[in-house]
This record gives sequence, C-alpha cells and structure tokens, in this order.
Amino acid sequence: MSETKPPKNPHGDALQPRRLREGDEVGNYLVLAHLFTGGMGDIYAAVHLQLNRHVALKVPRVDTPAADFNRRRLLAEAQFLSRVAHGNVVAVYDFAATSDRLEYLVMELLDGHSLDQILDKTPHLQIPHAIRVVKEMARGLAAFHRAGIFHVDLKPENVMVVAGALVNKAVEGENWIKLIDLGTARLTYEHNIDTELTLVGTPAYMSPEAIQDRPVDGRADLYGLGIVFYEILAGRHPLHTTDDAEMIQAQVEQRPPPLSTFRPDIPASSSLERLIMDCLEKRPSKRPGSMLEFLSRLDQAYSEWRKQVAQCATIMPGGPIGL
Repeated sequence: MSETKPPKNPHGDALQPRRLREGDEVGNYLVLAHLFTGGMGDIYAAVHLQLNRHVALKVPRVDTPAADFNRRRLLAEAQFLSRVAHGNVVAVYDFAATSDRLEYLVMELLDGHSLDQILDKTPHLQIPHAIRVVKEMARGLAAFHRAGIFHVDLKPENVMVVAGALVNKAVEGENWIKLIDLGTARLTYEHNIDTELTLVGTPAYMSPEAIQDRPVDGRADLYGLGIVFYEILAGRHPLHTTDDAEMIQAQVEQRPPPLSTFRPDIPASSSLERLIMDCLEKRPSKRPGSMLEFLSRLDQAYSEWRKQVAQCATIMPGGPIGL
C-alpha cells in the first residue's frame, strides 16, 4: 500500500489528528481541496492520478475520543454503500488504507448543494418541488431497505440536490437527489449493534424508538422522511424547539400541529397532509408499512392535490400555478 504524503505527524503516531492538504497524495489520489467536516469524517475533492477521474475522499476523524468508532463506521458505510447501486444514492468506488493506517472511502464527487443549504435560502418549497425531492429520497431509501439497510440519520444535510430547478440545472430525466452519509446506518439482521451507535443521532430527526433505544426498522426512516417532508413544506420543523433535551422529549411525547396550519394551499385532512402526519406517528405500527406503500400514497396524494389546484384555477383564472 502506498503512503500518505504528507502530512507527517510530528509525534510519529499515525493515530493522532491529521488534516489532508491540497497536493497531498493518498493512494492513487491527489487531494484537490477540503470540502467539509462532518461528525465522523472529513470530505475532500480529489483526482485519480492515472485515470484523471474526479472523486470524493472521506477519511475518519481521529482528533476525538471517538476515533476508533469513526473508523469502524467508515468501513461500515463503505460496506453498506457497496450493496446499493441506485440513481438516488451516492456511488462508492473503493475503500482502502495507506501503509500508515489512513483509511479512506472513495465516492462519487457530487456537484450541487445539500438540502439544508437550499432551505437556508428558500425555507419552504413549492409543493411540486417538495414532492419531487421526497419521492426521490423515498426511492433511495427503498433501495437501502431492499438491501436490508436502514439509514437512521435522514436529515437535510444528508440529502444532496445535484440537478433540477432547485439548483438551476433542470435537465430532463436526471435525478435531482442523492442520499449520502450512512455513518449511523444499521442492518436488518444486525443483532450485535455497536454499543456506541445507539448513542449517535440528530435529535431533531430521530424517531421515538431510536431515542428510546428500541429496535428500529424501515419505519424509523419513514419518521425521518416525514420530518423532512413537513419541514420543506412548512418552512419549520414540526416540533419547534432548538434545545436538544426538549427536542428529545418532544420526539417521544409531542404531536406536531397539522401541516395545513402553515400551508393554506394544502387542505386540512387532505391525502397529502394525512400521509405526512401518518409518517410522524409516535408508534411505528401507525406509520406507512413500507417505503413502497409511502410512494404509492404519495402519488395518489399528489394527483388529488393537482386536481384541487386545477379546479381552483378554473374557478379563479390566474390562480395557483406550479403543476
């Protein structure tokens, strides 16, 4: 295996913190730029030295007490992503380590913006755009579920928008969405779950069963999807608090207000509102039974909404648009 050139650790300990720099070589890759730092790892833009292929490199953060955990989860993420080839999921190309024990995951380099970046500028989306985003998210999640994988950490920053009207790249036929970051994902048959994994998550998007350390399945992802769906339509989180302790309690106990409270163009008790509110049920048994059921209901709800908008436009010419 090739060595990482540079950086060199001044203490001679390969397990100490390191940050790659532009021009560093990692295996067959030349680092071009640091893109961002996540909870468990750093992401870099790089290029393959022989193939001239641009990629993203993810390396684990080792500057925290959770260094060993971050390494384990990077390998798990590589294994999970290698099981799924889908247009709405970031592609993985390789996983390797240098001779000085720098592990790295090689992935598709995405050109776009995360959904949370888009929401910073446009707090709530047009209904057709929101439905397109959520439908593609659900398709990617359905692919994970078919492979026996639960994402468990679905949130706007883990959704990349790479095409479409939201990023001014409306190319016909292209997927808008790529799901990323499976650092906390779990397997259907994973009985001996990493004990540290049960403590990891984003309170604002965690399902009640995950918070209570109960078994999770695909319906936990439906809960997270429901939160994102509500958020991109309402322009606010369904449980309106910024305090983590309060959020954890609210996720378990508090029922969010109906979506129509914040979106008058979505009729109260409409199929669309009922679908989203069903996803936010505290008991998994009350949520849609699967992503496929969710997608079927979403198509029906969108069709109903379009008919309602068309009727309004007929009664009031020049009325709502965006079909």
